[in-house]
Amino acid sequence: MLNTTKPTKEYMEKLGYTVVDVEAKGRGYIKQDVLGFIDLIAMREHTIGVQATSIGNMAARRRKILNSPHIRHWLGAGNQVWLFG
Repeated sequence: MLNTTKPTKEYMEKLGYTVVDVEAKGRGYIKQDVLGFIDLIAMREHTIGVQATSIGNMAARRRKILNSPHIRHWLGAGNQVWLFG
C-alpha cells in the first residue's frame, strides 16, 4: 500500500505548517479519516484539512469530500480542505 500521508506531511512542514497526522488506526491496516475526509491537519495562519491520496484516486477522494455531511461545517468554521495526489 502506497503511503501518501508521510510525503504530504513533509511537504506541508517545508512550507512552514505545523502538521498533525490525525488518521485513526483501526484493526489491521484499516485507517479512518477524521470527519471521513481528513488525513492531516495543517496549521499556520489558517487551518487546513488535508486528504492525501494517489493521483489515480483523486477524483474519488474529491467526491468523498464533497459528499461528506461534515464539509459545510468544516468550511463554515473558516477552515480549508486541500487534496494532494
